Amino acid sequence: MKTTLFLIILLFSINGFAINWKKLSENKSGSSFYVDVENIKKHNGFVYYWILIDYLKSTKIGTYSDISQYKVNCVDEKQTWLSNTFYSQPMAKGKIITENIPVWNYYGSTLNEIRNLTPGSLEHNILKEVCHFESIK
Repeated sequence: MKTTLFLIILLFSINGFAINWKKLSENKSGSSFYVDVENIKKHNGFVYYWILIDYLKSTKIGTYSDISQYKVNCVDEKQTWLSNTFYSQPMAKGKIITENIPVWNYYGSTLNEIRNLTPGSLEHNILKEVCHFESIK
Protein backbone atom coordinates (compact mmCIF):
# COMPACT_ATOMS: atom_id res chain seq x y z
CA MET A 1 0.00 0.00 0.00
CA LYS A 2 2.78 2.43 0.92
CA THR A 3 4.61 1.65 -2.34
CA THR A 4 1.49 2.30 -4.41
CA LEU A 5 0.83 5.60 -2.65
CA PHE A 6 4.45 6.66 -3.14
CA LEU A 7 4.31 5.85 -6.87
CA ILE A 8 1.08 7.82 -7.32
CA ILE A 9 2.56 10.86 -5.55
CA LEU A 10 5.77 10.56 -7.57
CA LEU A 11 3.94 10.37 -10.90
CA PHE A 12 1.79 13.39 -10.13
CA SER A 13 4.77 15.39 -8.93
CA ILE A 14 6.82 14.63 -12.06
CA ASN A 15 4.06 15.39 -14.54
CA GLY A 16 2.72 18.53 -12.94
CA PHE A 17 5.26 19.85 -10.50
CA ALA A 18 5.46 23.27 -12.10
CA ILE A 19 2.66 25.67 -11.48
CA ASN A 20 4.13 28.69 -13.23
CA TRP A 21 5.90 28.12 -16.57
CA LYS A 22 7.17 31.40 -18.03
CA LYS A 23 7.87 31.45 -21.76
CA LEU A 24 11.39 32.71 -22.40
CA SER A 25 12.02 32.10 -26.06
CA GLU A 26 11.12 30.37 -29.29
CA ASN A 27 13.61 28.94 -31.78
CA LYS A 28 13.58 29.05 -35.59
CA SER A 29 11.74 25.72 -35.84
CA GLY A 30 8.91 27.00 -33.63
CA SER A 31 9.77 25.15 -30.41
CA SER A 32 8.94 27.15 -27.28
CA PHE A 33 11.19 27.31 -24.19
CA TYR A 34 9.76 27.83 -20.70
CA VAL A 35 11.33 28.12 -17.25
CA ASP A 36 9.62 27.01 -14.05
CA VAL A 37 9.83 30.31 -12.15
CA GLU A 38 8.54 28.82 -8.90
CA ASN A 39 11.34 26.27 -8.64
CA ILE A 40 14.47 28.31 -9.35
CA LYS A 41 16.75 27.58 -6.40
CA LYS A 42 20.17 28.74 -5.26
CA HIS A 43 22.39 26.26 -3.41
CA ASN A 44 26.16 26.24 -2.72
CA GLY A 45 26.87 28.91 -5.33
CA PHE A 46 24.82 27.28 -8.09
CA VAL A 47 21.39 28.08 -9.46
CA TYR A 48 19.14 25.11 -10.25
CA TYR A 49 16.23 25.42 -12.65
CA TRP A 50 13.83 23.47 -14.88
CA ILE A 51 13.29 24.12 -18.60
CA LEU A 52 10.32 22.84 -20.57
CA ILE A 53 10.69 22.60 -24.35
CA ASP A 54 7.41 22.39 -26.23
CA TYR A 55 8.04 21.10 -29.77
CA LEU A 56 5.99 22.32 -32.71
CA LYS A 57 6.16 18.81 -34.24
CA SER A 58 6.72 15.38 -32.74
CA THR A 59 10.35 14.26 -32.45
CA LYS A 60 11.73 11.01 -33.89
CA ILE A 61 10.91 9.17 -30.65
CA GLY A 62 7.35 10.52 -30.55
CA THR A 63 7.71 13.28 -27.98
CA TYR A 64 6.00 16.64 -28.05
CA SER A 65 7.73 18.12 -25.02
CA ASP A 66 10.47 17.55 -22.49
CA ILE A 67 11.53 18.89 -19.13
CA SER A 68 15.19 19.16 -18.19
CA GLN A 69 16.91 20.28 -15.01
CA TYR A 70 20.05 22.39 -15.15
CA LYS A 71 22.64 23.65 -12.70
CA VAL A 72 24.54 26.82 -13.55
CA ASN A 73 27.36 28.85 -12.11
CA CYS A 74 26.14 32.39 -12.79
CA VAL A 75 29.60 33.94 -12.29
CA ASP A 76 31.52 31.62 -14.65
CA GLU A 77 28.45 31.06 -16.87
CA LYS A 78 28.95 27.30 -16.87
CA GLN A 79 25.99 24.96 -17.23
CA THR A 80 25.45 21.31 -16.30
CA TRP A 81 22.50 19.32 -17.67
CA LEU A 82 21.25 17.15 -14.77
CA SER A 83 18.15 15.29 -15.97
CA ASN A 84 15.47 15.08 -18.61
CA THR A 85 12.02 13.58 -19.11
CA PHE A 86 10.26 13.29 -22.47
CA TYR A 87 6.45 13.44 -22.80
CA SER A 88 3.93 12.22 -25.39
CA GLN A 89 1.96 15.50 -25.40
CA PRO A 90 2.74 19.24 -25.35
CA MET A 91 3.49 21.08 -22.08
CA ALA A 92 4.73 17.93 -20.28
CA LYS A 93 1.38 16.20 -20.44
CA GLY A 94 0.54 12.65 -21.44
CA LYS A 95 2.72 9.61 -20.91
CA ILE A 96 6.38 9.74 -20.02
CA ILE A 97 8.19 8.34 -23.06
CA THR A 98 11.66 8.09 -21.54
CA GLU A 99 13.90 9.65 -18.90
CA ASN A 100 17.59 10.50 -18.59
CA ILE A 101 18.72 9.10 -21.91
CA PRO A 102 22.42 9.86 -22.42
CA VAL A 103 22.03 11.81 -25.64
CA TRP A 104 22.84 15.30 -26.76
CA ASN A 105 20.19 17.78 -25.78
CA TYR A 106 18.97 20.72 -27.82
CA TYR A 107 21.95 22.78 -26.66
CA GLY A 108 24.56 20.19 -27.64
CA SER A 109 25.53 18.78 -24.26
CA THR A 110 25.25 15.39 -22.59
CA LEU A 111 24.04 14.65 -19.07
CA ASN A 112 26.40 15.87 -16.33
CA GLU A 113 28.74 17.62 -18.76
CA ILE A 114 29.91 21.06 -17.62
CA ARG A 115 29.70 23.49 -20.54
CA ASN A 116 30.77 27.02 -21.29
CA LEU A 117 27.91 28.83 -23.01
CA THR A 118 28.29 30.94 -26.13
CA PRO A 119 27.27 34.56 -25.49
CA GLY A 120 24.14 35.45 -27.43
CA SER A 121 23.04 31.81 -27.84
CA LEU A 122 19.60 30.65 -26.74
CA GLU A 123 20.98 28.75 -23.74
CA HIS A 124 23.14 31.72 -22.70
CA ASN A 125 20.12 34.03 -22.85
CA ILE A 126 18.14 31.59 -20.69
CA LEU A 127 21.02 31.40 -18.21
CA LYS A 128 21.10 35.20 -17.95
CA GLU A 129 17.34 35.32 -17.38
CA VAL A 130 17.49 32.63 -14.68
CA CYS A 131 20.53 34.11 -12.92
CA HIS A 132 18.86 37.51 -12.72
CA PHE A 133 15.47 36.21 -11.67
CA GLU A 134 14.34 38.41 -8.81
CA SER A 135 12.99 35.74 -6.46
CA ILE A 136 15.65 33.03 -6.39
CA LYS A 137 15.13 31.07 -3.17
